[in-house]
Amino acid sequence: ACTTYIQSALGSRKLLLILPTMHDSLRCSPAFQANMRILSGFENVEFLEPRKAEGKWKSPSPDEIALEIAFRFNRKKHGKGGRQVLVTLGGTITPIDSARVITNLSSGTLGALLVRQLLERGVKVCAICASHTAQLPVCTGVDYINLPKFSDFHEWLAQDKNTKQFSAIFHLAAVSDYAPSRELPSKIDSAKAQLELELLPVPKLIKLPTVRKIPFKMACKYTDSDTKTSKQKALHLLNDNKLDMVFWNWGQESFGKALATTGILILQDDEKHVVVESKKQIAALLVEKFLNRTSK
Repeated sequence: ACTTYIQSALGSRKLLLILPTMHDSLRCSPAFQANMRILSGFENVEFLEPRKAEGKWKSPSPDEIALEIAFRFNRKKHGKGGRQVLVTLGGTITPIDSARVITNLSSGTLGALLVRQLLERGVKVCAICASHTAQLPVCTGVDYINLPKFSDFHEWLAQDKNTKQFSAIFHLAAVSDYAPSRELPSKIDSAKAQLELELLPVPKLIKLPTVRKIPFKMACKYTDSDTKTSKQKALHLLNDNKLDMVFWNWGQESFGKALATTGILILQDDEKHVVVESKKQIAALLVEKFLNRTSK
């Protein structure tokens, strides 16, 4: 019954995903390897990557399998072969000396949720990761680049060869606003009675020429409260940088591992601002609005 069903799927040109799991003795069988080569040559047949451990090909977790299937199925179904987006997440660091840095409390949670939402809808992702504690999704549809230092983060984004292939950027990283005027080559003596640091502003990544060229752009604005003055800062970020969307949030829950958050999604040319109450909600909303606006 199983092989007949598979034959029918092959004949109907349906997407067929195969997850091989077995001992190494079976994997090394010439008959099995020959069958894999034959199946790999068929249209719409794809193999999922098993988890290799203890001399066996084992099944990944159900969560990883579900995400991988959703990504491949929706990418095939909706024809997103050329669509690739850039996501930044986490909190950048700026060194003080060889042992100390300045950073922030961003965990990368919203970024991880957004990456998963994009993958589930069949969108290929490149995620630039600053310092983070959030668990990131595992899928063949995402590439992770770890750049915790602001200087490395800035250098990567400033190169046109790195950014020109992306149709969108979701700039969620909590980027440094200031950095020490110079990084000391050795550890500062902790016996000092007083320590003074000179902090200078660093460039705004959203203003980089390479980033401005990306067709669809979204960024975040964090303020200490939800006053009218704070809202104007979010609107200024949106309009001054010609962004498509800005997620404006405030309050202590915005940073850290908590899934709760309070904020408003502001869209360009849309007076109906959307109030959100969780990071899962905003991640789903960002993807929905992005797909709706870019599919027209």
